[in-house]
Amino acid sequence: MAAAVDLARTGLAGPLPAGAIEELHGACLQRAGGAALRPEPIKEAWEWATRESLGITSLLVPSEGGGWRPFDYLVTGATQGQETYGKLDESVWRKALDLAEGQGRSLVAWAALTAERSDIAKEALLPLAAAGETAAMVNLAAVLIESGERSAGERWLREAATHGDGTAMLHLGALLVAAGDSSQGKEWLEKAVESGGTQALRLLGDLASQDGEDEAAAELWERGAEQGDDECAVKYGNLLRQRYIVLDDRGTWLQKAADRGLSAAALSFAGWLAYRKQKEASAYYLIQARERALAAAKEGDPDAMITLGTVLAWEGDAASAESWFRKARQRTPLLMPDWRIVRAEADRGGLQALAVSRSTEEQLAEGQLADVIEGLWPLDCQYCGLSLGAGVPALRVFEQPWGATASLYHLGICRYPEWTDNDGTRRDSSVGIFKIIGTSEPRLTWTASAAHTPQITLNDESPLILLVNAGVESVGLAQSEDGQWRMAPSAIHQRQGMMPAGHALNAVPGAATVLRGQLTVKLGLEEWSSEVSRDMERLCKRQGGVLLIITSGLAPVEPSAAVLNMALSAPDAIAGWVPIFQGERKWSPRWRGRS
Repeated sequence: MAAAVDLARTGLAGPLPAGAIEELHGACLQRAGGAALRPEPIKEAWEWATRESLGITSLLVPSEGGGWRPFDYLVTGATQGQETYGKLDESVWRKALDLAEGQGRSLVAWAALTAERSDIAKEALLPLAAAGETAAMVNLAAVLIESGERSAGERWLREAATHGDGTAMLHLGALLVAAGDSSQGKEWLEKAVESGGTQALRLLGDLASQDGEDEAAAELWERGAEQGDDECAVKYGNLLRQRYIVLDDRGTWLQKAADRGLSAAALSFAGWLAYRKQKEASAYYLIQARERALAAAKEGDPDAMITLGTVLAWEGDAASAESWFRKARQRTPLLMPDWRIVRAEADRGGLQALAVSRSTEEQLAEGQLADVIEGLWPLDCQYCGLSLGAGVPALRVFEQPWGATASLYHLGICRYPEWTDNDGTRRDSSVGIFKIIGTSEPRLTWTASAAHTPQITLNDESPLILLVNAGVESVGLAQSEDGQWRMAPSAIHQRQGMMPAGHALNAVPGAATVLRGQLTVKLGLEEWSSEVSRDMERLCKRQGGVLLIITSGLAPVEPSAAVLNMALSAPDAIAGWVPIFQGERKWSPRWRGRS
């Protein structure tokens, strides 16, 4: 039975020859214990495996014309629980390649890719591709490109495209564009459109948008949306938003696409509804996005696999999401989104996982992504304002002339991961006007906690500290001389005299008040407060002020020693001495230095 199930797991279609099952069963028997099991004769084993149970079925089911198939439930259970059942032996894959014929080799190839055996997938597809089957050429090219053999993959794509395969034209165009040959890539994408490929319209629209040809991009995405391409519908809707066309227009386009059954559009429309606090309608379209994506993904649609993975990540099932992304990448590595899920390092605070774009990873200095993940806390989405929940959020970095801000959003629903310098049209960004209409409206959460700890001393005394995380869902970045970006304190707070660790402490132009167990600190337009004990209150008044430390490392939880350590060690921690006011009287700060 184990041998039959293993053979079926390779994707072999049709009945399995009894001889092949017998040939492989010896290795399975050895793994289970071999002679120590006192196995029965092979004839008795066949009788047991083919005996009907309760008059319904047997473990091995006979096929017309000879051969056997294991009961479907056994194969499904083994395939879905590969960690439990283990990887297939090399002998099983070899036997599958010997037995597979015609299109059956493609099924073995996809099973091999799922099992991360790209070498078996290549062997399965190569005879079909060599025989002139263009679909096999495209699939073989995808396997080769995913394995790092770009040149070989491009040769097979050209061969298939030359024979008129529209999918090959699409992928060849995408490959050339990714390699920097936009001119030739565009030619193949246009040929793909002529052959009926709507996916090519989205890529052509991307190229037009990158060249600043927004009108051409709008036309291409609109054509794609009208032809049923969900990504084109989403891109066209977003373009309307960026041009400040009434948001209802964007909603109309998204709803039309969602109601046609396009899962990515349903996902985006759910975010449109969430922004308007239409929670029930948003939840309905999220369910629609998940169910439609799942159905299409099971049929092999890579777009649906990406959408399904996005929904699963948003729900917090990062492992299943990554599994679907992997399957989509195996089918269409060139059309994958420009982002991935990054897991947090062990024993660090902040997020557990984050969706990050490649451009963000490239612009951050080494080690900075881990710091950013540690400095962000998943409370509220910075687009719709609703809770981020337990899902994987998207990181969106907005670069401005004076720095950059990295913030959290609902993945797929409200934002996809990106690094951008534009929240509106190019004209607006060129004159420095960042007018926001339903794009990045800040909804930052702050948290504050008073503490008295020997970890911080001023002139050999420990001051009262007010720890503040001024933006739980956001961190600041600054560009270094090497051109890369690193976490940094707020430029506004630095202009107010706040200083990072290791620098002399300044008295900042703020004011602290402490009254009836409540400490409040004002700094510019910002104000934070925390409860304090009677001893803390007396200490603050005696010392004439409070040490304000603004840090992304302060967790929005009850303060503890671990929370304090994390807050003080954050790379963007910045401090300043805030004098205390009581009525008209002002106490001057006594502490001018920090050790």
